[in-house]
Amino acid sequence: MYDGMSCGHLALDKLGATILRYYATEIDKYAIKTTQTNFPDTIQLGDAFQVREDEWWSFFEQVKGV
Repeated sequence: MYDGMSCGHLALDKLGATILRYYATEIDKYAIKTTQTNFPDTIQLGDAFQVREDEWWSFFEQVKGV
């Protein structure tokens, strides 16, 4: 659920996947700093538990067409 220090990104890299955009949910400031140092293009979305809020749903509506 949470990105941590982007182990998902590391796994995709090792698989040779082409990552066009990487979205992360994380609240720990140290994990976010590690991610942004290693993968500065990562888009931080904040707390995954806020998925119940309207802003999250509008975000997914925008991304759906990408």
